[in-house]
Amino acid sequence: MTHKQRRNGLGASFGLALVKFGALPISLLTAVYLARTLGPSGFGTYSLAVSLATVAAILLGAGYNQFLLRETAQSLQFGHLGMLHGLLRRMRLIWMSGTALLALLALGIFFVLRAIGHDVPFSLVLGVVLLAPMLGALATLTGLLQALKSPVVAQFSNLFLKPAAGLLIAFAIGLVAHLTALQALIAQALGALSAIVLSAAFFLRKFPKEVWDAPAEYNDRVWAYAFLPFALLTLTSSFNNELGIIMLGWMGEPSEVGGLRAAQSAAQLVSFPLIIGNMLLAPQVAVLSKENNIDEMRRIFVLSARLAFLTALCIGLPMILWGKELINLIFGPEFSDLAFLPLIILVGAQLINVFFGQTGMYLTMSGYEKETLKGQILALVLLFLSALGLIPSFGVIGAALSVAIGLIAWNAVLGWKLYQKLRIRPTVF
Repeated sequence: MTHKQRRNGLGASFGLALVKFGALPISLLTAVYLARTLGPSGFGTYSLAVSLATVAAILLGAGYNQFLLRETAQSLQFGHLGMLHGLLRRMRLIWMSGTALLALLALGIFFVLRAIGHDVPFSLVLGVVLLAPMLGALATLTGLLQALKSPVVAQFSNLFLKPAAGLLIAFAIGLVAHLTALQALIAQALGALSAIVLSAAFFLRKFPKEVWDAPAEYNDRVWAYAFLPFALLTLTSSFNNELGIIMLGWMGEPSEVGGLRAAQSAAQLVSFPLIIGNMLLAPQVAVLSKENNIDEMRRIFVLSARLAFLTALCIGLPMILWGKELINLIFGPEFSDLAFLPLIILVGAQLINVFFGQTGMYLTMSGYEKETLKGQILALVLLFLSALGLIPSFGVIGAALSVAIGLIAWNAVLGWKLYQKLRIRPTVF
């Protein structure tokens, strides 16, 4: 790798870190505004719909954006324009047929649940059907733009423009009418649509026109086989993030879902130093791994883990000490009892997560992505089983505990794999 390539890679990583830095307050502000406006029950319905739409979007684009990134980059590099044309046509067909199937499936489940006596809000079903296709299409465009070496534009649309536009639209609706959960979901879908428009315009401007002129070629069997590992990795990652909300929505009350989402929105601030470190250090770790420079990798790991953990402590300790007061101030008094103990549990789990350092990133950048997948699968299984056991008895507290168990298990497995493969201790020491 040349000096110019390293400089460009670090510049892109720094740009992505800035985008993430700007996006996090927008995400938190959205949660605060909607929680205060919708109340615990309405915010719970909205949160459950977003979680379901996020998982459904895996089949509509989010599950194959990394596969599409790889295939697009390789096709452009080696001049396989006809094959790329065919692949893009297949992706469009999958999105269209998947959207239609999702609508039919969601309506079918809705009427079946209503027939057996379950009171399922229609706003939940409609919100998932509207939002999931937008998230899938945006994920597809994100992968394509990254393949065209425009990662900052791709993530700006996905991480910043989408939530910012959704928040502004929801706020505008709230000024003229009483905002409902369905209207908030429509606002998020429109925010995603605005990000799609920007991403599509940039993509069409950068994408080689020769691809569209080339006769489409297809290699469906090879594509299907290659797609599965990417989809599985995305699926396990998404379920680890959303399964607590989904299972609490299934076995608990909407107000409890709202309390858990409020606690998660605040607790994610603790992991922010780790996320920024991953973005900034990933290119450097990839190079050091290629050079087999384990000593330098170990030195960087310890220094970055210490800095991230000290920063996380400064964020997390006030939440533990004054959690109820902060929840009351930020989300409103209705959330104080619902979100306080879940917040303590989730902050503690995130502090443990940061204490282990950049284990997942180090393994992935060193070519051990299968070990990362194993950790995610184990964490998902433990999360699911603990949620089944804890939620019926403890409600939102049980859901928070199950999320914490999954996160700690994920770190324990990846920490052991990191030491086993690279001889790097997964702690700040």
